[in-house]
Amino acid sequence: MEIAILSDTHDNLLKIDRAARIIKERQPDWVLHLGDWCAPFSVQRLGVKNLKSVLGNNDGDLLLLAKTIESLGGELLGEFAVLEMAGKKLALLHGQHPTMVEALAASGRFDYLLVGHTHQRSEEKVGKTLIINPGYEFLAWLSPAQQNLEFLKIV
Repeated sequence: MEIAILSDTHDNLLKIDRAARIIKERQPDWVLHLGDWCAPFSVQRLGVKNLKSVLGNNDGDLLLLAKTIESLGGELLGEFAVLEMAGKKLALLHGQHPTMVEALAASGRFDYLLVGHTHQRSEEKVGKTLIINPGYEFLAWLSPAQQNLEFLKIV
């Protein structure tokens, strides 16, 4: 299983187009977005069906955002979500509250904690949990079963 991870697209059409091109070429099982689309047209521009997204602190028109994601076959999960993929437990949140990120990582309940917000690419291991932030300039590509992670520049 392969997962593409994006965050903080902020209506940047060039960034979204580059991410869409990579996603189309590499065909991940899932695309996860960690919030801050900003406007719903960004979702349409990405145009993927296998999308799951959480909300960011800059997302506007939440009802239209949810409807747009759902119209493409995806799902808007709210501000926080827990998913199980490839036998691994993933927590998704935008990450604007650092103490929440720290507490979730320290809990040891998750294999992966996926966050955005800071616009800084990072990966940090806290106990058994790998915290992944694709940052503003990158698309993270995760293969959980193989424990493989790469960052692909899109800006």
